[in-house]
Amino acid sequence: MLKRIIIVAFASLLLALMGSRRKQAIFLGLPDALDLMVVCVEAGLGLDQAMRKVSEEMKKAHRVIAEEFAICNFHLQMGKERVCMEELTWYEYAERIKTDVILLPIGSTEQHGPHLPLGTDAMQIMHFSKLAAEKIGGLVAPALSYGYKSQPESIEFEVTRTRSRN
Repeated sequence: MLKRIIIVAFASLLLALMGSRRKQAIFLGLPDALDLMVVCVEAGLGLDQAMRKVSEEMKKAHRVIAEEFAICNFHLQMGKERVCMEELTWYEYAERIKTDVILLPIGSTEQHGPHLPLGTDAMQIMHFSKLAAEKIGGLVAPALSYGYKSQPESIEFEVTRTRSRN
């Protein structure tokens, strides 16, 4: 019984010591990491790229804070790479355009009855383009929407407009 009490007390003391060392390491490394983060964001990197850069650069000087930034970045991205052009900074786009295929989704903007949005076609093709881009390592351009004024026979409500030639 006495042996168990000593082991638990020793383990608690060891964990407290390790915790205080980790807190001290984070306290000392955080100002440098935040300074580097500001520089990265001001240079045009996106938040996830800036966090990745801080994690890489801080490995030697502040290992603990580098690990925390890497974990935080992982949770931020949740394992998914961004595939939509409008979500990228121009630095990210410039890098990706060198190797990635660009998919251009095209869908109509028209009425589909009172229960569906006007952009249903464009939304569907955008969704499938994202899935394809994730599989092939490509990028998805913003959807091009075109419209045509169709005449629904069941209702007297026009929502799509055409321009007359007069």
